[in-house]
Amino acid sequence: MWSDPTLQNWADAGAGELIGDDRVVTTISTDTRSLEAGDIYVALKGQYFDGHHYLSTAIHKGAGAVVVQDALPDCPVPQLVLSDTRKGLGVLAGILRDRFAGQVIALTGSVGKTSTRAMLTEIFKLQPGLLATEGNFNNDIGVPKTWFRLTDQHQRVLLELGANAQQEIAWLGSFSRPHISLLLNAAEAHTEGFGGLEGVRQGKGEIIDATHSEGGVVLNKDDPAYNRWLKQAGDRKIVTFGRHSDADVCLLSFKNNSHGSEYTLGMPDGDLSVSWPVLGKHMAINAAAAAATAWLAGVSALDIAQGLSAMQPEPGRMEPVDSMHGGALIHDAYNANPASFRAAIDVLEDLGEDTLLIAGDMAELGDESANLHREVGLYARGKIQHIWSVGKESLQISDAFGGHHFESIEELLAMLPAKLETETAVLVKGSRSSGLERVVDALRRKD
Repeated sequence: MWSDPTLQNWADAGAGELIGDDRVVTTISTDTRSLEAGDIYVALKGQYFDGHHYLSTAIHKGAGAVVVQDALPDCPVPQLVLSDTRKGLGVLAGILRDRFAGQVIALTGSVGKTSTRAMLTEIFKLQPGLLATEGNFNNDIGVPKTWFRLTDQHQRVLLELGANAQQEIAWLGSFSRPHISLLLNAAEAHTEGFGGLEGVRQGKGEIIDATHSEGGVVLNKDDPAYNRWLKQAGDRKIVTFGRHSDADVCLLSFKNNSHGSEYTLGMPDGDLSVSWPVLGKHMAINAAAAAATAWLAGVSALDIAQGLSAMQPEPGRMEPVDSMHGGALIHDAYNANPASFRAAIDVLEDLGEDTLLIAGDMAELGDESANLHREVGLYARGKIQHIWSVGKESLQISDAFGGHHFESIEELLAMLPAKLETETAVLVKGSRSSGLERVVDALRRKD
């Protein structure tokens, strides 16, 4: 029977010390602004913040207990002292994982994690009892917070695991211990933290080692690291996805249309056709990954098709937007790396003869940043008509393509109206730090 853990359970698992009375751990808070009476406040320490500075506020607002790295003298509420409160979140998540008898599915990759997780959410929520990652809660704080929402009503947990460096997926996997893992790809994203593409492949592959020894792993057969990951998976059951027919789940056909796209997947037990309001062949490949994962999890082909058909574009991720100028407008400025830039350019290529890419910087690419930006510009040659760029690094994109670079978003916006015709298709793409949402807002139709 399900039971909530106690502070003493947490102390025992995390080699901590409980000072004061034991109590059941229910709601966790790491932010005093949203803390409610009875919540357990965890004081996190980071490079630019220290939650211990807000302990008095937490206690004043009625915190039922506090979790700290340094014991408070004369604390009026129970306090759990841990050597690292941030790691302590994962320790508590591990306790909850130990008590969960249902199925755990986790996914990671450099490109397409959030979109694929959204597809799997649509599929799995057709059955009762799903707990899934929400928003961008995919790091060492967000993944535990997903576990903290677990109740006795949940039968399946779906987790998105993100990372900026090696050993981060290993840590998330160590307390989540998935029965099934999906490894989408490894590409030039966050290479600064991983130490290059080889480090990305190793870091993403950590999800395989975290998967139950009798569980299953879903692998991208098109990825250059496939054979390495296949060997790493050992005796775990393998299901593959990809563009070609030698994958267990493959993309048989694809076509963009005025309302999104339509495609057919070859499945182990028959073909599956889907029409949805989402653009891009790369998204259909993500759908193949989601379908392979759901099939391995025991979901019927009917539910897989129904779930994928219900998928809607994620805000800022290849999101079609109604434009003032009358042409196609795609908002893809939530995140960017070389692989997603190339995929977005392929989509723009299909949208007509008059195409404009408004490009911002790709963040966290380290020493290879200039070369990787330049390669995006070279890739776009012969595929689209125009590139306008803004940002320090994106100058390399427009230079390699033969486009136009602007010193500021304001300068770009001032020139933009004269550039647009009713048939102009515009794609706005860059890392979120580029601030290109302002360009999308300027072009968006105002009702």
